[in-house]
Amino acid sequence: MTAIIPYLNKKFQDTLTAVSLSFGNDIDLTTLTEYILIEYDGAESDSGVTAQEQTLKAHITAYSRGTNAYSIYTLTKRITDLLKQKLSLSNGDVVRITALNTVFLDLEIGKKSVTTARINYWR
Repeated sequence: MTAIIPYLNKKFQDTLTAVSLSFGNDIDLTTLTEYILIEYDGAESDSGVTAQEQTLKAHITAYSRGTNAYSIYTLTKRITDLLKQKLSLSNGDVVRITALNTVFLDLEIGKKSVTTARINYWR
């Protein structure tokens, strides 16, 4: 069995187009107008070795320096629309999304939202 994180990342890349995505800190985030940063807790147990339900926690940070005051809400809605109760991945796996929470922050240099989601899948 394969790890689930690469398939989650592909789903994000295929769905959240026209915005810079980072899975960790592999791009210079200081020069971008809008970006989405995705990090996972529990990735070390994503080996696909055991046949049991496993859980990942995704931290998805969206940031916008746009002049439109609602641009962060639009960007965040694209994320939350993707994270419905069940998410079909390209390898045929279906994951359950639970405990979806979003916090919005108004910063001096832009607007930010942080969305956390628990991703449950069977191994």
